[in-house]
Amino acid sequence: MSYGGSNASNPKEGVISLTKEQLKDVIKTGQNTIAVELHQGRASSSDIYFEFNNLQVDYGQEETTVEQKALNLTIGEDETKMNLTWYANTNTSGTVQLAKAGAMINGEFPSQFTTVEATNNQANDKGFYYNQATLANLEENTKYVYRVVNGDQVSKIYDFTTKDFDGSYNFIFAGDPQIGASGSASKDTEGWDKTLSDSINKFNPNFILSAGDQVNTASDENQYSGYLDHEELTSVPQATTIGNHDSSSNAYTQHFNLPNETAKGETAAGTDYWYVYNNTLFMNINTNNTSTAEHKAFMKEAIKENQDVRWKVVVFHHSVYSVASHSVESSILKRREELTPVFDDLGIDVVLMGHDHVYVRSNMMKGMKVSQETKDLTSVTDPEGILYLTANSASGSKYYDIKTNISTDFVAKMDQSKQRSIPNIEVSENSFKVTTYLYNSNDNQWSTLDEFTINKSVETNNQEITLVPEETANDIRVVAPVGTVEKNSTLSAVEVNEGDLYQGIKNTLNTILGSDKDFKVFDLSLIKNGNIINPLGKVQLSLALPEGYDASKLLIYQVQDSQNNDITLNPITYTIKDGRIIIETASLGQFVLVNNVENKKPDTGNGSNTNLPTVKPSNTNNSTTTTNNKVVTGDNSNLIAWGTLLFTALGCSLVAYKSKKEEKLK
Repeated sequence: MSYGGSNASNPKEGVISLTKEQLKDVIKTGQNTIAVELHQGRASSSDIYFEFNNLQVDYGQEETTVEQKALNLTIGEDETKMNLTWYANTNTSGTVQLAKAGAMINGEFPSQFTTVEATNNQANDKGFYYNQATLANLEENTKYVYRVVNGDQVSKIYDFTTKDFDGSYNFIFAGDPQIGASGSASKDTEGWDKTLSDSINKFNPNFILSAGDQVNTASDENQYSGYLDHEELTSVPQATTIGNHDSSSNAYTQHFNLPNETAKGETAAGTDYWYVYNNTLFMNINTNNTSTAEHKAFMKEAIKENQDVRWKVVVFHHSVYSVASHSVESSILKRREELTPVFDDLGIDVVLMGHDHVYVRSNMMKGMKVSQETKDLTSVTDPEGILYLTANSASGSKYYDIKTNISTDFVAKMDQSKQRSIPNIEVSENSFKVTTYLYNSNDNQWSTLDEFTINKSVETNNQEITLVPEETANDIRVVAPVGTVEKNSTLSAVEVNEGDLYQGIKNTLNTILGSDKDFKVFDLSLIKNGNIINPLGKVQLSLALPEGYDASKLLIYQVQDSQNNDITLNPITYTIKDGRIIIETASLGQFVLVNNVENKKPDTGNGSNTNLPTVKPSNTNNSTTTTNNKVVTGDNSNLIAWGTLLFTALGCSLVAYKSKKEEKLK
């Protein structure tokens, strides 16, 4: 066995086999010693080591027990999918059994479950086959249980929990675990295990993103066991990156079932791939393949398929803006020169990297120049340029010293504390926040090393748009002038005809109008990423006059308040045009249409008529306006003036009518 010098980080391996007769000549009764001789492959090498993987006696007996191992979850192509991989020492294709955790009774796996077939192929690990499957149609904020099956062998029960599909999320960014880099795979495994358990407990991430170099030796299954054999990786998905120490073996692609892999950026380990998580497109490129043209083509295709995302993030291994050992290498400088203009052209927001085993946060960069200094800032808003982040070792297996003889104009923050570190990255619609934590081995605590946020201004409609709900209620629509609604907002319209809100409104109308009236209630909302939002200016609400309603006797209110279990109704102004009700408003919510056929004047308790909604005249000849419930047609400037005066004197004051209702409106 020997370790080669220039071998793309793939040490030479070998197997020594001795027959029983040969063993008689070299093995003695009692303790025996195995001696190994090491020779440096090249004078500049820093990675010489020898790792003893296995010693066994093979009696030629067939294995009867199916072994399952190396189970891990990986990110799906979007939030509704989850990928997974496991190894088994049988070529029989495995399956995954999936069910909602709520269906479990007394800890027993549910009798009703979904079965997902896995692919099965021979693995790099001798005697084992890798099984890969995709779990689809997952629901948000749901805990699932699953187990893997090979023949008669059924694994224990594992679980994972989905989170919001349209809201904010967070992930932890792990730099170079590189199990085995210290010369002790067990030591590195221990550090990686502590980082996983501590950070997942602390941050509860949606997923883990690795900057590459999961292992030190590309084909070493013992090191892969050190990286993978952690309970956390069976419940929290990961998105991995191909590092230079991963690149020379297909063991990587066998262990990680990644989505949307392409034919571009290929090495023995795999290719470029992308996924979307909530509002973010992640593009992971394999920079062991140095074809900038391939990576550019891949990213353009991914962006074209996902044009509605809010954030665009690129992930790769070889940091192009760093300050340690690799930062001055010609191959790194070439990648910087070629890749950064591409990122600028494609409108990338953030680039995440590893490789240099040091922490670096850049200034906002435009190509190879600083576009905005951020050394003394904790946040920027709508910056011109890209944030480049290099993560230090998450396992503590290896660190590089900061070089002192290089230009660091691009650096906003750098650190080499030679302690395990982990960035927690929080993403929302309008912010991308990086908080990097440093593990202090002296007090076993995580402390904040760095904090920085990119903010984006709210995006609004750049032209007048008409919003129509998917399920229309009374042909409702909202016309939004430029800049009045957030981009990608939708309209929800629901007719309310039962429940506490409806009954409360009915009671209030009886109070103010003196008798039962025919009325309708419409609940209108702007929705963005599953949340109710407000218009950013006045919009025009348009809805058809309900059948049987007299336009000349129509009253309209808006539910103004519901504090103290009471309902407050506010009379509002409207226009009738072409048989439609037109309302100018800066707020949506519940609107009440009353068919006041008896022309009953609202009773305020003091004989006034201030609760009667004012009808705003229209300048169109086919419009109808009402003042004090008398119909007037056509254009009349005097009437407009009178109506305006009346509204100013009477309609502008908020007159509240309240009715007791249940604590929670439905």
